Amino acid sequence: MLKKIAETKLGFEIYFVPYRPTAEEMSRDIYQRLQNLGIKVTEVELFETPKNSCIYTEV
Repeated sequence: MLKKIAETKLGFEIYFVPYRPTAEEMSRDIYQRLQNLGIKVTEVELFETPKNSCIYTEV
């Protein structure tokens, strides 16, 4: 369940998600959403900082 709750003056959208929004959880969510759209996904990499990222993949 993804629910838009606000939009900033700079055009950013803010969404409510039913989980703690960590890089690990968000990369899993993005992976599954892309798969549900019929897109073949190998992995999703989400960067928290320029040198720190999380990679989600399924075997």
